[in-house]
This record gives sequence, C-alpha cells and structure tokens, in this order.
Amino acid sequence: MKFVGILQNLRQRLRSSLNVVLLAGMMVGSSIAPATAAEELVVTYGAFQASFTLRDLERLANTGDVSNSIGFYLELAGVAPEDLRAALTTEVKVSHHLLDNLLNTEGGEYVLSEITQVVHTPSRQANIQALRSAFIMAAKEDQQVSLLELLQHYPTRQVFVNGGNLIQLARDLNAEPSVELGGGNRE
Repeated sequence: MKFVGILQNLRQRLRSSLNVVLLAGMMVGSSIAPATAAEELVVTYGAFQASFTLRDLERLANTGDVSNSIGFYLELAGVAPEDLRAALTTEVKVSHHLLDNLLNTEGGEYVLSEITQVVHTPSRQANIQALRSAFIMAAKEDQQVSLLELLQHYPTRQVFVNGGNLIQLARDLNAEPSVELGGGNRE
C-alpha cells in the first residue's frame, strides 16, 4: 500500500506543476559527484537535440542565478526561474531501504521501465538499473529525494531525455482516468 501512496503522491505533484516538471525533466543539475555522475543533460525532440551543462542548473537551484542558456529555455517555456528552482529542490521523504525494496519488485520494475521511456542512458542499455541506482543513491544520504538529487546520482556522464515521450507522459498524467463497465451505453 505504501507503493501505491508514493505513486499517487508523485502523480499529484506532476499534475500540479506540469510545465515546471516538463522543463525540469529537460535540465538537471549536479553538485555532488559520485564516481560516475551526470555532467550533461541531452534533450531530444524529433530531430532537435540540445545539451545543457548540469552546473548551470545546480547554480540555479543553490543560488537562484540563471545562466543565459537556461534563461532562454525558461522564457521559451513560460516558466519562472523560481518555479524551476522549486521543482529541482522539492524533496520527498522516503527511505532508501524502502525504495530499494519497492524498485526491485515487479511493480517497481514496471514503473522504472515506464520512466526510462523518457529518461535513458546514452546507449539505451541498462536504463532500469541506472534509474534504480539513482533513486536509491539519492535517498541514501538523507532519506529524501529531489529531482536535482535524483539526477545528480544518475550513473552516466550524460542523461538523455526524450522530449516527445516526456510530453506524452505529462498528457497521460493529466488525463482523467475513465472506466467503462459493461462495454456499452445504458439508457
């Protein structure tokens, strides 16, 4: 039941700040460098590809300073720097042991698999393992996970975000669930 609650909490957070989450998903910062840590975020959308240094987002998260490249994309998306900063630094309390247990279940693997349609390694291999590791390592230090911490611990030099799949995920999260019983109209 805790797993369902965590998923519902995540869905609510994503719904309430959809534009911020979309942009934050495209740019992620790094301050604590594990042995191999992300240094660059690569966003793809069809033929479009843009790269961002992660230090710029870290600076935004820590000080509120906005680099020119991030400022350009914030303006383009109509997102205030404070909103992106909040999205990067908002923390969800969760035990790394609980995450480890949940993400190693069939349901956890499914959730990770869905997320890796948006966030993936440069080679598109070992995506689930990379994401699981990032979640667990992000929570290990302080029993909390933020978007910034999550991607700080992503275990490859580059983090790829598929913009088209991110937009579809956002639409899916925003869609109202519909259940139709009986397979037809009743009058």
